[in-house]
Amino acid sequence: LGIPAIDIMDTSYGTPKPYTFGSHWHTMEDTPDKVSAESLESVGRLVELGLRTGAFVDLKVQNETTDDAPEDSQDDATESSPVEDTFGPQQLAFGVALVAILSVAVAVARRPKSP
Repeated sequence: LGIPAIDIMDTSYGTPKPYTFGSHWHTMEDTPDKVSAESLESVGRLVELGLRTGAFVDLKVQNETTDDAPEDSQDDATESSPVEDTFGPQQLAFGVALVAILSVAVAVARRPKSP
């Protein structure tokens, strides 16, 4: 689909699953309280760096062409317009949602565990 995403995984948590080439895969039993504080800190720093540098918003838009559309030189000129380097409402909403999710995950990870 071409949707940019961050793969947030703690590959050293849990027991290895068979047929996964020695890595750890997430299941439906995975919850925020099982995420290590170290991985949350690392991911938080990467997300903060990405948000501060604008790494998540400088994306190239790929134009899809259909077989029904006639090819015209004027269409090619309009499709190659540059992408603006400004924050739009979608990027702002994405950033706020990402920070909120990470904040909840950090709060759950730092919560004292009952014996």
